[in-house]
Amino acid sequence: MRRRDKWFDYLHRYMPSNRLLAAIRTRRGLKWGLPAMLVALPYFLIAYTCSAAVADGGPGWLHLIVLWACWNALKFVIIGPVSIVLLVRVRLHETAIRRHQRREASADADTRVSVLHAQSQPTESRDEPTRDRRPPPGRITMPCDASARRTA
Repeated sequence: MRRRDKWFDYLHRYMPSNRLLAAIRTRRGLKWGLPAMLVALPYFLIAYTCSAAVADGGPGWLHLIVLWACWNALKFVIIGPVSIVLLVRVRLHETAIRRHQRREASADADTRVSVLHAQSQPTESRDEPTRDRRPPPGRITMPCDASARRTA
């Protein structure tokens, strides 16, 4: 395992904010981006409390907690709009895939119906005029359908 991977595993394992952000970036979690912005409020409160304590003469190491709290708060503030953009992108992509699948299915159904329709028609007699035997566009008829039978 590379050194960078070990560092990433450590941060991911011991910092729950990173776990939550990773869960939000999944397809199922994208919808929780805006509500997750509310998680930033306690971090801002922690930062404010610690900075006020330092200003009143508290220990200087509280600045590290202020830095940590501000960093986590900013991560949660940023994930809201980012998740909305990602969600819109994913939904547009899924819609395009569904549209493409519908078109393919429609094209397959049209070719199958026209092949079945052509196979089920009797040969034309010389007295009967030649007609277009295909169903009208947008309407799929099966050979057993009453509207597909033609009476002479």
